Amino acid sequence: MQQITVNLEDNLLAFIDRYAEGDRTSYIQKLLSEYRTAKLNQEIRLALEADREDPEYQAELALWDCVVGDGIDAEG
Repeated sequence: MQQITVNLEDNLLAFIDRYAEGDRTSYIQKLLSEYRTAKLNQEIRLALEADREDPEYQAELALWDCVVGDGIDAEG
């Protein structure tokens, strides 16, 4: 883990101290981790929406749909 120095406005530090329960580092790491997850999920949603609107991608999916249920998992 690396140690850094960050300058914060007084109101932001007061907010952190209000909710950090005495452990600023863990609280800030938790906030950043949650923010990172939210941003990645947003990027995934945007990519899926772009794929849904891409006719070329949809045509490729349609080609693969014909092999779904082709008996690969069939017993016997």
